[in-house]
Amino acid sequence: MRAVVVREFGGPAALEIADGVDPAQMPAMLEAIRALCGEHGVPCELALESPMACGFGACFGCAVPKPGGGYLRLCVDGPVLRGDQVEEVSHAYA
Repeated sequence: MRAVVVREFGGPAALEIADGVDPAQMPAMLEAIRALCGEHGVPCELALESPMACGFGACFGCAVPKPGGGYLRLCVDGPVLRGDQVEEVSHAYA
């Protein structure tokens, strides 16, 4: 069972989960969920969007930074990536 509740009403965000998170939201929400899941060791998958000029990874137009350096290409490696594979969700990727 997968369930997530994210609340942010006048205080720090609270995360209640079952066994994983599959968000499909605006970039700011995806980043908040990615960060919270990372802090609590909860796996999550992010459905990211980006313009894909070539569609087979040659142009790196859809590249997303990885933690520690390097890039993932959404057209080849995604568009769904684990939260721990992504450095940060930018407005350009969601």
